[in-house]
Amino acid sequence: MEDKIVKSNKQKLLEKATRLYELWQSGKIERLAQHEVHPDLPTESRENYLYFTLPVAVNFQRSSPAMWQSALKTWNDPKTRYVFFPERVTTEKRAVVQRDLIKYHLAVQTNKHPDIWIKISNTLKKHFNNSPKKVLEVGDMDAEKILRMIQHDRKEDFPYLGGPKLSNYWLYILSQFTGTKLKNYSEISRL
Repeated sequence: MEDKIVKSNKQKLLEKATRLYELWQSGKIERLAQHEVHPDLPTESRENYLYFTLPVAVNFQRSSPAMWQSALKTWNDPKTRYVFFPERVTTEKRAVVQRDLIKYHLAVQTNKHPDIWIKISNTLKKHFNNSPKKVLEVGDMDAEKILRMIQHDRKEDFPYLGGPKLSNYWLYILSQFTGTKLKNYSEISRL
């Protein structure tokens, strides 16, 4: 009798699990937002590094999944994609960059976010050959050295990205979505 009850309970549990799976598959159960959505770029490309660098700097006091959705929309629009290229941002009028960052809500703080984006673009152009990969190379691909550089030595050149939370998040994101292989990876805080 006890075996019959156990089998019956297992069957009921299996039926409930199957029903939940069917509801989830059909979209009737809400899914978590996909987080770091991105274009299909070669992992080692400069474009991929730029895509996973500049948006991180404006990813504060907001929904991170929404920010990445906005970044992807901005990238996918040929008229706004230029904002991911420091050499283009630095030659464009601030008002135009501001408008294009706001278009898909990549910049939600209408003055602060464009100013951060432009400042980091200027830094990348002036000191790092328009490439975040150069920042990593200057830091000898060492998480500890890179964090020290952007959090302390050159913090003014990396507004917000040089903060402890975003700088760690940035290195983590790069290690997940680019070809970045860092020394002293354990120095990245999991804030």
